[in-house]
Amino acid sequence: MAGTPHPPGPGGTVSLAAAQAAIVDVTAEATSRGVGVVVAIASPSGDLVAVARMDGVPPLAAESAARKCRTVAMTWRSTESFAASLKGDLEIEPEYFHGMHHVGPMMTVGGGVPIVSGGHLIGVAAVSGASTADDIALAELAARRASEGMDR
Repeated sequence: MAGTPHPPGPGGTVSLAAAQAAIVDVTAEATSRGVGVVVAIASPSGDLVAVARMDGVPPLAAESAARKCRTVAMTWRSTESFAASLKGDLEIEPEYFHGMHHVGPMMTVGGGVPIVSGGHLIGVAAVSGASTADDIALAELAARRASEGMDR
């Protein structure tokens, strides 16, 4: 509509520089752990800002990381936390559990976490390709590094 002001966007979003710095740190840590991963950093809406797929990591891991980003963006919580809540609902309300797996690009596997700076959601970090424990630890590292990059 002409003349209608555009609605305001988010209060802030992770910068490309902070995303790239987080990717450098996470791929270095993954190498030290002897694992190959995909690291994805996204805006609060889940749109990718930066992504890196380490050598030898299959493309499926990139799709998983992107879906983890979307899941965090849609639920405002880690994929691990979201998965746990769904599992808790399985016995009580199985239709809800199974239905949520068909909502968009949801991913109910750990490794996607919110990036918070100044108390506000500014993005999402996701890692895929290693064990769930490694994916979670590396995603948390990515979120810390990206947030630190914004606070400088």
